[in-house]
Amino acid sequence: MAVDRTSKISRHYLLSDFLVDATFPQLAAVLAPGPQILANLRRLGAVMDRLVEQFPPRWTVVSGYRDFELNEACRKAGLPASVASLHMF
Repeated sequence: MAVDRTSKISRHYLLSDFLVDATFPQLAAVLAPGPQILANLRRLGAVMDRLVEQFPPRWTVVSGYRDFELNEACRKAGLPASVASLHMF
């Protein structure tokens, strides 16, 4: 299911801001989070908004939501990615 990466999920962030991974950008480019993950990302966006407003300027997310495939790639590359990584929720 395709998602609109340009949709605004908070005052300061677009969905695309959380669908990133600096190590595996090609896997992050095909992420398609479902409704529950989108709800979680909106809550995270609200927290990030408060941080940005308290400690400007805008913060950049370098590793956001991961699906199982992206998380496994990170783990196999020796990055700190657990089998039950919170990136996947």
